[in-house]
Amino acid sequence: YCCCCLANVSIPGIGVSVPELRPFFYVNIADISALETELCYVACTTEKIFEDKKELYDVYIDNQNVKSHRSHLQPLLRLNAADKEKYRKLSEQRYINTFIRASHSCVNCSSTHF
Repeated sequence: YCCCCLANVSIPGIGVSVPELRPFFYVNIADISALETELCYVACTTEKIFEDKKELYDVYIDNQNVKSHRSHLQPLLRLNAADKEKYRKLSEQRYINTFIRASHSCVNCSSTHF
């Protein structure tokens, strides 16, 4: 699911020049020759060997560690004000949803006691 979501993200200003991403849900070492022929893709793997195969990727994500060996992509890996604002809004929405769920469960509990 996350792989498909990543494949559908476009970056303003470069989305037109970048071909549509092809999602590979899971790749292993047997897929290396196929990946070498792909122009643009997003993939998931558990095999650490891919981290050393820098010619196969522009950005490598290992859990929450995002890496790129391409200097022109380094600025994209840093948090900016928009990222922080999105995170703040998501955290706020999560808190509100948690509060609403807790309120509904308390209302149901209290009505059964009376």
